[in-house]
Amino acid sequence: MAHRVAIYYAPPRGSALEAFGTAWLGRDHQTGASLMQPAVPGLDRERVRALTTSPRHYGFHATIKAPFRLSPDTSVEDLGLALHEFCSKRNPFEARLKIASVGGFIAFVLAGNSAEMRQLEADTVRGFERFRAPLEQDEIDRRGPSGLTERQSRQFFSFGYPYIFEDFQFHMTLSQRLEGSEHEAMLEAARDQAAGIVAEPHLFEGLAIYEQAEPEADFLVTHRSRFLRSAA
Repeated sequence: MAHRVAIYYAPPRGSALEAFGTAWLGRDHQTGASLMQPAVPGLDRERVRALTTSPRHYGFHATIKAPFRLSPDTSVEDLGLALHEFCSKRNPFEARLKIASVGGFIAFVLAGNSAEMRQLEADTVRGFERFRAPLEQDEIDRRGPSGLTERQSRQFFSFGYPYIFEDFQFHMTLSQRLEGSEHEAMLEAARDQAAGIVAEPHLFEGLAIYEQAEPEADFLVTHRSRFLRSAA
């Protein structure tokens, strides 16, 4: 598969949330550097690394517009300029986070409903659709409609990803799908270590472009744009 890009929520560079997420996953999503992962009681470090393989590959993030190949008549530079313009017209907003189990995956999720986040996701999915190349057959075969609802199937074929709009759930994944004692150990450790982060509302103030340079390569942050419009 060719070079792919995604529009994700990435915490501000140097923030406590970014420091926690990148260390927990064991990779800096901007430099690509490996990081020492925190200890999880009851699990050795090799097992913790194995249980965070998939989210480490994608980098610490929340999906806003899922990975896609660029349309041949656009470029990453064009996408970056469009994202900057898009973000410059939006207000920062606050929402509370918590750590929860989502279908067996450990993740940061929103602690309550956020109309601002839902609007951001919908506007991003629609607003950047012109940059997305049509799905190729291998993408349909790998991610296509088996197991999806009728609505999700329509969304997959229309926008390249099924879990959007009404099916969107903000999440910043911290693990593979887990079961039993490993699930409990990872969930408890994440909640303990992120207690200070979830104690206060989180300020959402921008979006980022993540790139996958070639098949199997890890995703890296290559562009950040901040919400610049005054709330006044």
